[in-house]
Amino acid sequence: MNQKANKLIKQKIEKLGLDHCEYPGCHNYDMLTISHRYPRRYYRTTEELADRSQWCAMCLSCHQRLDHTSEGIKEKEDIFNRVLGKDPFNIKKRK
Repeated sequence: MNQKANKLIKQKIEKLGLDHCEYPGCHNYDMLTISHRYPRRYYRTTEELADRSQWCAMCLSCHQRLDHTSEGIKEKEDIFNRVLGKDPFNIKKRK
């Protein structure tokens, strides 16, 4: 599922012309990664995992801060809601 989703996400990134970190105020162009709204184990299908409402392009520094610090983990949902809007799938609620 991950490989297929990664391929779909890469196509979407190219189509959207994303070439910088989407974290508000960052705009770094180096070492972009895909940051998902929730841990990958929450997603049931490739389509959910690759849906634009579920991921942001982020530089490695912002991605790691959101996923691996207590402040970042608390802030992550707010950041995703500001950048992409609310989660249309309500994935977190069904877990």
